[in-house]
Amino acid sequence: MPKSFKEYLGLPTIAIGGLDSYHPTASLGDLPPRGRGSRDSRVTGLQANYSTQAPGTMRPFLTADAKKLQKKNWKEKGFGSYKINKEELDLQEDRKLTKSDLDAVEKYADKLFGAINLDVEFTKHFLDRVNDARNVKQITQSELIRLFKQSFNKHRNTFKTMRKDIEAVLNDTKTDINMPFVITLDKNNELDLVAKTVMRKKNFATSNTKLTFEDTNRIPRKPGQKAGSDKHSDLYTDEDPKGTIHGLGFTDAETARKSVSKIKNSGRTHAHKIQAAIAMSQRAKVASERAKDPTKKRNLGAAHRVYQSYIDSNKKEK
Repeated sequence: MPKSFKEYLGLPTIAIGGLDSYHPTASLGDLPPRGRGSRDSRVTGLQANYSTQAPGTMRPFLTADAKKLQKKNWKEKGFGSYKINKEELDLQEDRKLTKSDLDAVEKYADKLFGAINLDVEFTKHFLDRVNDARNVKQITQSELIRLFKQSFNKHRNTFKTMRKDIEAVLNDTKTDINMPFVITLDKNNELDLVAKTVMRKKNFATSNTKLTFEDTNRIPRKPGQKAGSDKHSDLYTDEDPKGTIHGLGFTDAETARKSVSKIKNSGRTHAHKIQAAIAMSQRAKVASERAKDPTKKRNLGAAHRVYQSYIDSNKKEK
């Protein structure tokens, strides 16, 4: 004869707790009624006396705002329909500047502005702002180098006359990058150009002096034209052919490693070696950003990282 439900409760194979511990299922997300039923952990998920939602319960549908945030997180991390391969993700992260990237830019700018006795420094806030989403498009290392180079070429005489506490803005009308800076006196009683922040913004408004240079569209230097002239701006122009370290390349990691070896054994000064590595690193990075073919983009990105590794490991040498 079939057993009743109450009779089954005593069987050890069931062991689901006393009948009196059962209550109607709570509404999803609701707390159970207070003071009713036992806390017997053996009771199944039908028991509605947990202080939080029971495992396996359904959750409410996402609100529109929460769903939007989830999509954003998925896109940033490459989940779901936004999944991308590791190489592409590495290249995306590579576009964000690091402290080492800024150190390399600072070394370049120091060499440039050292000719007029100005030392270049970045504030702690600068790194955060250079990678800020408000820039819309990531500010690159090559754009910062261009900013310093073209500003110096066009406004060299203005920089020479600057004294302590003067504030101004470097402005590149091609990239819409703006760099507010201040001239300060350091502990060695020397003048520093301190880059306070940076942003990509068209028609940037300021009450301070704006040191602007126009879009030069990377015009190569013509034969006989003075090196460093503000009439040209080409990443691939050789400004110092006599001091050039020949045979350097950046098509892939292996080519970059061979080139780094040539730089190390070139017999040039440490500053010259670093400058050559920075130039090749930037050429590789810019070419990688422009490349459409995934394999070519990956190889160029790898070459950039080889050069950058050499720069990082040698930047503290005198």
